[in-house]
Amino acid sequence: MIQEERTIDVFCDIHGHFQPLGGFMYCNTYNKDQLTKQSEYEKDAIVRVVPSLLSYQNEYFSFKHSTFTMEQYKAGSCRQAMFTDMKIVNSFTLENSFFMKNDRAICCGNDNEQPPSPQKKIEEPTEME
Repeated sequence: MIQEERTIDVFCDIHGHFQPLGGFMYCNTYNKDQLTKQSEYEKDAIVRVVPSLLSYQNEYFSFKHSTFTMEQYKAGSCRQAMFTDMKIVNSFTLENSFFMKNDRAICCGNDNEQPPSPQKKIEEPTEME
């Protein structure tokens, strides 16, 4: 198995989307009710380091709009399988928009803005610049 041959520090499943605009991550987390030792709290904090660094280094990425959950219906997702089965703590799904406006993300890069409603229609680009 690959984990026996080498250590995998980060696994990132990258997705592109049309809405919402900007970048964010779906992240895993440990069950807060089962954290009893300091080292377990530290492992849970480590999950937040990569998204935090991305937010600090990239104005189009939002830590605020990233989520840290372990939902049962997502148990088959790649990020949760890598986290649970392969024990890769830094397992993420990175979501990025295909669209930008005025050299800045319309939202999510600015933590004061809210993501657009999924029902809001975005105009198709008419020509390439």
